[in-house]
Amino acid sequence: MHSDVLRYGLLSGLRVLMLAALLAASLGTALAVGLVLARMGQLGTCQDGACELAAAVYVMPIGGVVLYYAALFALSRFARSRRSRTDA
Repeated sequence: MHSDVLRYGLLSGLRVLMLAALLAASLGTALAVGLVLARMGQLGTCQDGACELAAAVYVMPIGGVVLYYAALFALSRFARSRRSRTDA
C-alpha cells in the first residue's frame, strides 16, 4: 500500500519536474531566438538596446508559450500513439 503511494508520488513529482524543465527550455529558446533577431535588426529600429528589450518583453513570453504548447501537444500525440499501440 505505502509503496504504491510512494511510487505514484514520485511519478507525479517527476512529471512536474519534466513540465517545469520543458517550460524553462521553451522560454530560453524563445529568448535566444528573440535576441538573435534583435542582433540581426529584424525587430525594428535599435536605439540604446531597445531591440533586446523588445525581444525580452514581447518575443520571449509569446514565443515561449507557443513553443511550450507545441511541445505539450507533441508529447500528448506521442503518448496517445504509444498507448494505442500497446492496447492493440
